[in-house]
Amino acid sequence: MESWKRLLDGGVLSLVESCSHDAVYYGAVNVFLRDEPNPFGSVDVWICRKCRDLFCEDKRWGLTDLSPEVGFPKRDEGSKWGVLICLINNEVKWELVEAKPGKRFEHSCVDGKACPLLVNGDYSVSTTEAPSPNKHSLFVVDGYVNRSIVVK
Repeated sequence: MESWKRLLDGGVLSLVESCSHDAVYYGAVNVFLRDEPNPFGSVDVWICRKCRDLFCEDKRWGLTDLSPEVGFPKRDEGSKWGVLICLINNEVKWELVEAKPGKRFEHSCVDGKACPLLVNGDYSVSTTEAPSPNKHSLFVVDGYVNRSIVVK
């Protein structure tokens, strides 16, 4: 028998269960550079038919290597999947990250330098040390399923 725990999250009652997930394909998020006709990456999004939890897998054009891990990447309870964009001039680096307001993590920028970032309450990101010359943006996957992210 599955155990349910009721949580009050930002005024919205949600149900969280210990679930043996049954994931089905839900959609994709394509990542484009403005004025370019082809995406430079995408995120496949899967959803559990039982608990509605999302699972994501990034796809990079030109890379055909298989991941050494089997299954979907894990994320902590209460966090969301996000696409982090790092932009310097017209060079772009992107990655799938786990985002939760208040979470700090280190990101390796396009120029190879480490940049500590903080996820703000509105899911934007800011540097936690000296301002970076790079532009960082975070897009929460939930809001972009079957849509595109256009990097400007």
